[in-house]
Amino acid sequence: MKSTSAAKNKGRRNMPQSNGRTQVSDPIRLLATKLHCPSIPARRVQRTHLIQRLNEGLESGCQVTLVSAPAGFGKTTCIGEWVDTLALPVAWLSLDPADDDPGRFFY
Repeated sequence: MKSTSAAKNKGRRNMPQSNGRTQVSDPIRLLATKLHCPSIPARRVQRTHLIQRLNEGLESGCQVTLVSAPAGFGKTTCIGEWVDTLALPVAWLSLDPADDDPGRFFY
């Protein structure tokens, strides 16, 4: 049986290069995880006051919203809940420290 390129690439990871940058071996998998809005957990802390603030920003004409807080403070859950209430198109982009390398990010 011949092996397909998909079978060869299954499970491949980002590989560090000698120059310290990361070579992306499977850009489709990278994009899928970066552009997917995570599901909202059934059990969560309701953050109605934050969602109201996000709506106020949207109503005032803001086109981009940046949410910044330490890990574990519920940013993803809050924004996911807010996005589910909107009747507008939404773009989702998740970033991590490795995305600070333009060669990896724009691959």
